[in-house]
Amino acid sequence: MKRVSVEQAYLWAQQFVAREWRLLLPVTLMFLALPPLLVDLLVPASAQAPMVPLADLQSGKAQIPMTAWLTGLAVVLVGCVGQLALVALGLVARISVREAIGLAFARVAVLVATGILTVFGVMFIAVLAVLLLNLAPTNAATQQGLLLFLIIGLMLFLSIRLMPLGPLIVERPIGPIAAMRRAWDLTSGAFWRVTGALLIYVFGAFIVVAASTSALGAILTLGARAVGQPEVGVVLAQVFFRVCVAVASAGIQIVIVSLYRQLVASRSGT
Repeated sequence: MKRVSVEQAYLWAQQFVAREWRLLLPVTLMFLALPPLLVDLLVPASAQAPMVPLADLQSGKAQIPMTAWLTGLAVVLVGCVGQLALVALGLVARISVREAIGLAFARVAVLVATGILTVFGVMFIAVLAVLLLNLAPTNAATQQGLLLFLIIGLMLFLSIRLMPLGPLIVERPIGPIAAMRRAWDLTSGAFWRVTGALLIYVFGAFIVVAASTSALGAILTLGARAVGQPEVGVVLAQVFFRVCVAVASAGIQIVIVSLYRQLVASRSGT
C-alpha cells in the first residue's frame, strides 16, 4: 500500500492556502464563482435547465432547452480552466496567476477529452447493464433504480481512481489516454486513503457551506425586507452562496494537489 497520510495532506493544503490565498482567491472568484452567478442573475429561468424527473426526460415529456445546454457547457469549460489554474498555482513553484491561467487554457482540452472518454466509458457499461437487466425478471422501476445506482457508483469510483488527472495534465505535456493510465497507476494501492481524504473534505465543506449560506441568507433576506428591498436580499444571498461554493471547490483542488504530491513521492520511494 502506498504511503498516503490524510493528516499531512490537509496540513500541507492548510499551510499553502494560508500562504498563497491572495493568488488563489482572484482565480476562484473569476472562474468558479462569477460564471454560475452570471447565469443565475442574467439568464432567464425559462432558458435554464428545469428540475424535472429523470423518467420525464427519458420519455420525452420534458426537454432541456438548448440555451440551458450551451450555458451549462460554458460554465463547465470555464470552471475547468479555473480548476487547472488553481492546480498550477499549487503545483508549479513560483508561478504567477497570469502564467497559471495561460497554462490552464493550454491544457484544458486534454482535461475535457479525459472527461468525454470517462463519460463514454460509463455509458458503454450502462448500455451493457440495460441489456442484462432486460433479460432479468424485474420491473421497470427496479431496473431504473439499479441502473442509476450503477452509474453513480461508477462515476464516484472513477473520480477517485482518476483524481490526479488535473496535476498530471498541468505538470507535463501529456495526452488524455496517457494521463488516464498514469492517474490510474498512481492511485493503485491508495484508493481507500484517497477516498477517505476526499470524503472528509466534501462532507465538511457541505456542512459549512449549507450552514453559513442558510444563516447568512436568512439574515440578508430579512434585512432587505425590512428596508423594503426584498429582491436585493435574494441577490446578495445568491452571491454569497456562489462564493462559498467556489471557495469550497477551490479547496478540494488544493487537497488534490497535496495528495498528488504524496502519491508521486510514494511511487518514487522518496
